[in-house]
Amino acid sequence: WLIDAPYLVMQVLRNWRFEALGVPLNASQISALDSHLKRCKLGPFRLCRAIELFKDGSPSSKKELDTIRTKAARRLEMLRNVQRARLQRLDGSGERPTTRALQQ
Repeated sequence: WLIDAPYLVMQVLRNWRFEALGVPLNASQISALDSHLKRCKLGPFRLCRAIELFKDGSPSSKKELDTIRTKAARRLEMLRNVQRARLQRLDGSGERPTTRALQQ
């Protein structure tokens, strides 16, 4: 399976469910996602940082985590709007996307 890493990370941050295609993400997969995002400069969101903030539990950490999750949710919604617009343009052209994420 191919998974869009930034989309997956934003979805995890929004829903706080650490899974991909119904399969739980383990620590090495989470670390690999973060490394990939950083190496390819695919955005500011890092799951390891979110987990650190959650574990810390201080008021400032909670506030920072809430901010990260809110920004991820907004960016995810913008991305979904772009996907919907693209689907509407494809409608009638005979092409059909196969990704379940586009249908959500």
